[in-house]
Amino acid sequence: MGRALIGTCFTLLLGGQLSAQSGVNLQAKPIRDSLLVSVLNSGELQNLDSVGPDEDPQLAIRLYRMAREGSCVEETHWVCSYRYIMAVSEYDELPNRAVFDLGEVGEIRNIRWLASTRPDQALWEVEVQNYPAHAVKQNPKLVVRMKRYRLDITVQRVAVTSID
Repeated sequence: MGRALIGTCFTLLLGGQLSAQSGVNLQAKPIRDSLLVSVLNSGELQNLDSVGPDEDPQLAIRLYRMAREGSCVEETHWVCSYRYIMAVSEYDELPNRAVFDLGEVGEIRNIRWLASTRPDQALWEVEVQNYPAHAVKQNPKLVVRMKRYRLDITVQRVAVTSID
């Protein structure tokens, strides 16, 4: 009886492993998470290659932005702000991963990657402007405000601290 039970458990475990492998059964299931749908359909991946650290980073960071139209330029629909989403992943074989909603601001500019003493951390300094640069160029009447932030980024959290 014990052998039969062990054999059944082995068969169930092996069957589970086999069914977890890639298959050929195509399906189309709708994803109902509106933020994910928005990022995948209209998100723009920011190029962070030019702002990377001097040494090999321990975290893979992707910054997406989604344009939001508004009335910052008279008599037209214009992109007046962006909603930002940050994806963070470790480079391990079984990496921890997370996604953070940074909110809607005019534009994140001048990203600088700062030196960090921890391998599981990235430090950024960024400027945030209340309108995108292209909107200010189109409508010079806009009152521009900027604020600087430091972002302490790990897979567990993103701590945002105002610098000025």
